[in-house]
Amino acid sequence: LRELLKDYETFLVYGGIPKDDDENAEFNREKNIKSFKESPGPCILIANPAACAESISLHKACKQAIYLDRTFNCGLYLQSLDRIHRIGLNKDDVIIYHIIEAENTIDETINRRLIEKEKNMLKILDDDLPVGSYEFEESILSQSEQDEEADYNETLKDIKRQFRSNL
Repeated sequence: LRELLKDYETFLVYGGIPKDDDENAEFNREKNIKSFKESPGPCILIANPAACAESISLHKACKQAIYLDRTFNCGLYLQSLDRIHRIGLNKDDVIIYHIIEAENTIDETINRRLIEKEKNMLKILDDDLPVGSYEFEESILSQSEQDEEADYNETLKDIKRQFRSNL
């Protein structure tokens, strides 16, 4: 991707890049993010949600995000959206998310599952929950396994549908 965008100033942030000066004083995520934010002209930050999930605010330096490859992890996805859509934006600021979704691929399955998971998360946040109860904590733990199984089943269902439609 960086090679395709060689005409633009690009900065990388992913798990293979050292986190900070303690790991590599010359080249690290913190320096790349700082350089991206301080760049005087148009530039591109190539990142993945896991590497940018926490402690990064891009809302003053970035107004658009392009998602090329999302996973089933709704928590990381929602956190990544919040990197540029944060408190402190001007009321006139427009944030644009571009979701690249190839037709008849797992992209469609992932998108459907992320929408469903987000709705479920919002429902849980709107409900009155007993804080700190054992039942509540157990339901959070089992939800992850249920989500993984549902993701797997949805993927299989879509693959079977694709095979049937191609016969």
